[in-house]
Amino acid sequence: MRFNAPKKATWWVAFVFLILGTILLFVALLTGIGEYYHFDSWCLLVSAILYALGTAMKGF
Repeated sequence: MRFNAPKKATWWVAFVFLILGTILLFVALLTGIGEYYHFDSWCLLVSAILYALGTAMKGF
């Protein structure tokens, strides 16, 4: 079994963006703050792209 450090780092960064995007989404829904900038959507999009990139990398 061979571990790939860039793949693991990509997955962890994507996980952080997923959590941040989810929190911002709930804050935006509850308060209306961020309605114009859509930081939650951008964080979730970055997370999805990083998860796709991390999945495409070889290794474990």
